[in-house]
Amino acid sequence: MTRLSIRQRRVVLTCSGAGIAIGTLLLSAALTNWFRYPLSMEGTFVLTPVLVVVSAGVVLHVLAFRTSGRNRVVFYGALVSGALAAATAVVTSQEALGVSLPPLRADDIDRNDDQVIRTVDGMLVTYHLELHNPFSRAAGVYIVGTAGRQPFKVRVPISHIDAYGDALKPSDWILLSPTSDTNIFLASVTVDPSHSYQFVIDVAKGVVISHGGAKTSR
Repeated sequence: MTRLSIRQRRVVLTCSGAGIAIGTLLLSAALTNWFRYPLSMEGTFVLTPVLVVVSAGVVLHVLAFRTSGRNRVVFYGALVSGALAAATAVVTSQEALGVSLPPLRADDIDRNDDQVIRTVDGMLVTYHLELHNPFSRAAGVYIVGTAGRQPFKVRVPISHIDAYGDALKPSDWILLSPTSDTNIFLASVTVDPSHSYQFVIDVAKGVVISHGGAKTSR
């Protein structure tokens, strides 16, 4: 301890405390997709033990800072608390999520499996439905696929999805039906179990031509 001046000890404690705060914030962001979703049960299992360790670390940092690091046990305990919090995050993430740490992603995209149909002239069309950031304000629903060799992506006007379940089969979420026009399809979107949405889409232009609104399913 004699090798570090009081000012140096405080700098070390400040950096350590800032690191713990930033790490905790990033972990919370990763578990909630940048705070767009509420914390899941798995996320709670990961974050709660980390917050317990971090709380103890905060107390040790405050005590060490007030005593300018003169108490070696408190000083080193404060520094070790950051490593302990990181180790706790890794262990709980592995147990709850199957990964060492949850990834930091800007987007959360869920989708069903591909389906394949043919147009009236025999062109092969592969498609699926993508939910971008479901339940958030930035939510978007897209019909994505390829018509022949041409990829397409059509955003459909579904403003909010109250709930959705796994697609046990791809048609649980969406079903495309060909028309007499090679590029025009009827789309029935049923990803929300409480509503059924009907659209007419142009895959060549990537637009919705018309929609019949939502029908409530009881």
